[in-house]
Parts: sequence; C-alpha cells; structure tokens
Amino acid sequence: MVRNDSPNRNAGRPYYICCSCPDGKFLVFADYEGNQPWNPRCHCGESSKQQSTGGWYRRTQTRPGTQYYVCRLGTCDYWYTRW
Repeated sequence: MVRNDSPNRNAGRPYYICCSCPDGKFLVFADYEGNQPWNPRCHCGESSKQQSTGGWYRRTQTRPGTQYYVCRLGTCDYWYTRW
C-alpha cells in the first residue's frame, strides 16, 4: 500500500499491512530505508529495520523522532529502542 497524505513524513513510502487483521494493521515499510546489516537481529534472525516515530507513540510512550528497530520482514513482533 502507499499513502500520499501521511502526516508523519512517510508520504509515498510503500508499506505492508496485515490482511488477516480486522483493522488492517500496519506491519512494516516495503522499502530499503533503515535496512542495515549491522542493525540488531530480530526474532526471525534477520537484521532489523530502523525507523523513527512521527508522533507520540502510545505503544511504548516514546516521543516524536525516537529511533527504534522492527522486524524488516514484518513477520515477528520484534521492537527495540535504545533509550
């Protein structure tokens, strides 16, 4: 999917959603931005994807611009940040 009206500086970035989730939950961006081989390994054993919060992130109480890592494949629930 691609949204061109994203308020979080991600307009035009392709992303994956969970098709079996009732709310179409966002999984991960479908591009190479933030993919580095030295990123921490996720639960899948792959290098993770570095992302940044665009706004207040309720899940972890993080502020805008907080750097965090997620599964780059969108297949596991890996989430890590260096506080």
